[in-house]
Amino acid sequence: MKRSSILTIIIFLFTNCSEVIEYELPYDGDKIVVNAILLANEPVQVSITKSAPPTGEINKDLSLKSATIDLFENGVFIESLEHTNDGIYISKSEFRPVEGNEYYFVVNAKGFETVSSIPTIIPSSPSVSLLGVTYNPFSEESKGVQTSIVITDPIAEENYYFLTVYGLFNGDDSWYETYSYLLGVSYDFLPPCLDNIILGDLYKDACQNGGDFEFIFNTENKYSSPGNNRDEFDKLFVTVTNISTEYYNYLLNYDRVTDIQLIFFEPEVLPSNIMGGYGIVGAGNQAVIEIVL
Repeated sequence: MKRSSILTIIIFLFTNCSEVIEYELPYDGDKIVVNAILLANEPVQVSITKSAPPTGEINKDLSLKSATIDLFENGVFIESLEHTNDGIYISKSEFRPVEGNEYYFVVNAKGFETVSSIPTIIPSSPSVSLLGVTYNPFSEESKGVQTSIVITDPIAEENYYFLTVYGLFNGDDSWYETYSYLLGVSYDFLPPCLDNIILGDLYKDACQNGGDFEFIFNTENKYSSPGNNRDEFDKLFVTVTNISTEYYNYLLNYDRVTDIQLIFFEPEVLPSNIMGGYGIVGAGNQAVIEIVL
């Protein structure tokens, strides 16, 4: 009886101490969202969507299917892109960016403010070579492939690299994500020069003034996902992409925003280089090493 009375008093105190605070989240209205990664010698493709308010019901389909996207190279108009589906626009002429040239987009859509991306330059092609491939256990249940590569980084030049490993089955054109991790490097990378993110490994050469740097990966030699356990890969592709500064910063922050641990912390804002809107237009130049297993 005594315990029941104490519990009633505690509940009464807490319910009477509560206060409803109405706070309207700031929102500038719907904006155009532009996302594209321009790779040297690869056809241009852009995703055009719209932003959603921070409160209320979110429209499942945010794609903009009737926008006008104009592509510029070194300040000269190239062409207007063509919509395919779900807000994806492509170059009708299969235009491919060129190393060293500068590109940007101007996007118009009915009911939205015109937006444009800040010009970005296609980086130089990375110099990458394969040192060796060995086989070792990845876990108790699967085999592993240990791959050593060397990146030759130019002296007195700031570069950012994105490293990933994919697998492929014979008769299948799709590249599959692998379980892969970095075993070691040729010297001690001091944070923040090397970052392991969800999508791969990010490296910037600020800690060293150029030279040859060795990276060693250990990769599981099969594709596994819920409800899908296929045989071993027939090939692996190690990709090294020299990426623009804005894309590097975006990838770093994207990983932090999507980390589940951050539900307990204040969310970070993704970097954007879209004037008048949101999104990222990054640039890269990719080298691919093919390994037949």
